[in-house]
Amino acid sequence: MKIAQLCHHFADSLGGLEVCVHNVSQRLALAGHHVSLYCCGPGRLPFRPPYRLRAFPRLYKVRQTYPLSKWAACAFVAAEQLRLRYDVWQVNGGYPYGAYLSGLFARLGVPAVLRCSGEDIQAEPDIGYGYRLDPELARLIERGYPRYDALVAISETVTREYLALGVPGERIARIPNGVDVERLAAPRDRQAVREAHGIPRDAKVLLTVGRNHPKKNYRIIPALLDGLLDAGHDAWWLVAGRGVSALDAQALAPERRRRLVLVEELGAPPRDFSLPPDALLDLYKAADVFVMTSLLETFGIVLLEALAAGLPLVCFDAPGVRDVAHPGVARVCPLGDQAAMARALHDALIAPDTPEALRARLDFARDHSWDRVARDYAALYASLARSARENTT
Repeated sequence: MKIAQLCHHFADSLGGLEVCVHNVSQRLALAGHHVSLYCCGPGRLPFRPPYRLRAFPRLYKVRQTYPLSKWAACAFVAAEQLRLRYDVWQVNGGYPYGAYLSGLFARLGVPAVLRCSGEDIQAEPDIGYGYRLDPELARLIERGYPRYDALVAISETVTREYLALGVPGERIARIPNGVDVERLAAPRDRQAVREAHGIPRDAKVLLTVGRNHPKKNYRIIPALLDGLLDAGHDAWWLVAGRGVSALDAQALAPERRRRLVLVEELGAPPRDFSLPPDALLDLYKAADVFVMTSLLETFGIVLLEALAAGLPLVCFDAPGVRDVAHPGVARVCPLGDQAAMARALHDALIAPDTPEALRARLDFARDHSWDRVARDYAALYASLARSARENTT
């Protein structure tokens, strides 16, 4: 098959969406499919993947210039389809281009898939999160998303959001995110990573990964760390992600602040562009417990990565989190209950990990291998392409 993936900010940021797009595209290409990934500025990426990187025009102020920006995006995609004759397109991200391109593919006679995550599908007024909080954007989304031939739901949380938008259930394909268990389970130099961050060899290390955003609820971390230290734990907390350097550590006494280690950048990706990058895998292997303080997610791919690294999990029973972390593989606390999370962290640090618990975490991660996820995408694309051919004969 000839498959076009559109992920316009792929070269600009490396979050969960980009990890998924890369791993799925890579495996589809290695399986013999012709995959092109369209993004802005692909020439800036220092690697040559097995799929083809193609340039998508960088459109500025897309909302302010609407409908001109929509016309430009549609004209470009139409020209590429006429030139290269793809069997299927997948748009990764609902707004702006998922909404803008929604009516185009039917006119071109090519099936299209939409994959949404984050603020392009969820809306939470309490933290001002989600494009649909804006009435104008909500109308674009409500008109646009249901026009796709298939919509990928990475979790039950996303499925419910699609259904609320009026997407027919039979057009929703449940395909979760994945993980490379072999890379994450492989041994790494745990002590070297600790030394690089000034963490003692025998300390207990908690790890949280993700950009600093109100939905991540990072504001509670200093107080949680303070409570663990008061309880006598030799605890250190690593927080890695964009914007974490703004985390306020003033709740900690001056002599305790060095125990909150903030890692803003993980460095440039290697030339083989393995995602997640090795620098993040080093943090997983240096930790003793993985903690997710989020109040809202669409999936939480870092939870899968932590499970594959063998780490015990502590989290809230939050949308998108509960789709991955359940009591069989994690300590799950009532949503927003900081006292309950404090108790769970204490238990995680003192309770011996058992072979059975580790096996359960690794088995769950293996059920979400990228190979399996890529096969599910390939089956979806083949079904859509076959239906399109039948409808034209």
